[in-house]
Amino acid sequence: MPKYYKGYILLRLRETGSEWKVVEKVRNLKSREDDEDEDWYVFYCTPIFGSWDILLEICLSKHEELDKLKTFFNIDEELSKMIEESITFISIKNNFDATKIKSQNLYYRAYVLVRLRKIGLEEEIVNKIKDLRSTEYGEDWLITYTSPIYGGWDLLVAISFSKLNELDKIITNLRSDYELSAIMEETTTLVGAKQNFKG
Repeated sequence: MPKYYKGYILLRLRETGSEWKVVEKVRNLKSREDDEDEDWYVFYCTPIFGSWDILLEICLSKHEELDKLKTFFNIDEELSKMIEESITFISIKNNFDATKIKSQNLYYRAYVLVRLRKIGLEEEIVNKIKDLRSTEYGEDWLITYTSPIYGGWDLLVAISFSKLNELDKIITNLRSDYELSAIMEETTTLVGAKQNFKG
């Protein structure tokens, strides 16, 4: 099974209320099976709480495929009328194995974007937090993916959680850890609207 780059597209809509309509239109997008030069698909898509309206998580075999998908949003007649603005991020390495689902439970999804005080420490943070998961009774959360990214931020952390107070605890721990707080300059968190992510 191939390993993929992870691409992310954040969408800001012209008017609220059409989030699920956009999600339904784009959540099953993928490359044509008869196209040997492309291999990409939308892994997960959700309305989010935060400074944007929708987040798409995409598996890609090549960086250029993300540009092609973003262009599609700009030229599709229906989507271009609904989308006001978009921004993209993409992982530096093709290290995502979509077959390795860490849990069969359904979770809320959150994404933490991290800006570092000093470039070059991305891998150090990834190795420190990539396998973190709940250990206390009654909690069910895990970090499912973390990677250095190209874009306006340095690092992306994807978290699956079952209750909102778990997310507060995770973010607080990331920000208050002595080593991490010395490296991280700024974070922002985007939270999925429904408990519908598996793994």
